[in-house]
Amino acid sequence: MGRVNTPILSESAKLALEQDFKTSQVHCYRMRCQVILLKSTGRKSEEVGEITGMTYVSVNTWVKRYKDLDIEGLINRSLRLAFHVGQFPDEDISIPVEKGYKIQ
Repeated sequence: MGRVNTPILSESAKLALEQDFKTSQVHCYRMRCQVILLKSTGRKSEEVGEITGMTYVSVNTWVKRYKDLDIEGLINRSLRLAFHVGQFPDEDISIPVEKGYKIQ
């Protein structure tokens, strides 16, 4: 039996992830949202990886980044840098900023 790596989501965080999963035009961001949603239900990383087409190592990496950085951790680092300097490449990626998430 491995260690437990289940993110605990508040209702607002779950709703934000579900909304982004359904509406984002960025495929990799949608898949990362799906990873967090599936892991929060208590599924094993291997099972989530099979569903999303990722390895269990990638699943665990995204869960760790979500735990460390919240939803902004699911955004590509290059885009987080663009948020930091105030440049928004397109409306869809800027959703976390519009929702009031703190971008550092």
